[in-house]
Order: sequence, then C-alpha cells, then structure tokens
Amino acid sequence: TYKYNGSVYYDKNASKGSLSSSVKVYNDFQYKKEFKFNLGLIAGVTAENYFVRATALRDVYFPNDEEGWFSGGKYAAYILADYKYKGLNVSGGARYEVINLDKKILSSKPTFNLGASYEISKNDFVRISFAQAFRLPSIAERYVDESLGPINMYPNVDIRPETGYTSEIG
Repeated sequence: TYKYNGSVYYDKNASKGSLSSSVKVYNDFQYKKEFKFNLGLIAGVTAENYFVRATALRDVYFPNDEEGWFSGGKYAAYILADYKYKGLNVSGGARYEVINLDKKILSSKPTFNLGASYEISKNDFVRISFAQAFRLPSIAERYVDESLGPINMYPNVDIRPETGYTSEIG
C-alpha cells in the first residue's frame, strides 16, 4: 500500500520594526508491504523545505540579500523491516538524511535502529533496542540574537550537528 502525507505552514511576525515570515512545506511518501513468513517492510522518502524572510538577520548574516530571504531543507530516504514469530518481534531500520541551507549541504548522515521484544506471558514483555539520532541546529540556534523579557538568545553560527545514541532493556 502507498501512503502520502503533506502539509504547508505559513507564519508571519512583525516586531521591533522588522518583518519576518516563513513557509514550511512537508511531504512524505511511504510504501508498505506485508510478505509471507510474517515479514513487513516500510520504505519511503521525506522532503521538508522552508523559505524564511528575516530582515533582522539580513545585515549580519545575509548581507548580499536585501530582503533577508533564505531557504533550506531536510531530505531523507528510509526503510524499516519488521519480523514477527509467535511471541517474538524483531525490527530494524535505516535512514539517510541530507540537510541544506541556501543550496549548500550542511550535513548528511545515515542512522540505524534495531530492536526486539518477546512476550513471556500475557501482558508481560521483555524488550531490547538500540538507535542512533541526528539533528542539525535550528535557524534560531544559529542566527537569532534577541531578548524576550528575561530570556536572552544569542547566535552561534559555528554550532555543529548533534549525533546521539539510545538503548533500552526492559
């Protein structure tokens, strides 16, 4: 079976004499297939694009753009397999993600996950899992220099992407 999920978000904000607005477009296309022997597969692609106008950032970070427009996106391909046999359920997946800002690739990385659970009795399970995560800092974390009451935000253009790992036994 095929599944599509898409959305468009628009946001506009005017404060302190500066105008900011953004459009975010999200698309996810997924294919799901059940095979013999209790094996399932999900594969898909995701594209998330954003277009931002932030005149407050124009002078410092985007001096060649009079309007303060910039754009970026996150693109990914993923696959997940799931196998069930009696009380055992084993799943594993992989995802490759590319992130760009103003047509320059900022980062790309594969991530993987693997997990299993076993039903030892009705309503009692044993499980184990391991997963990787990957996140690029937001535009606000990289460029915003603002104060909102007692909260101060400072830009960090040199901030690097984060990679994390998680595991669980229970």
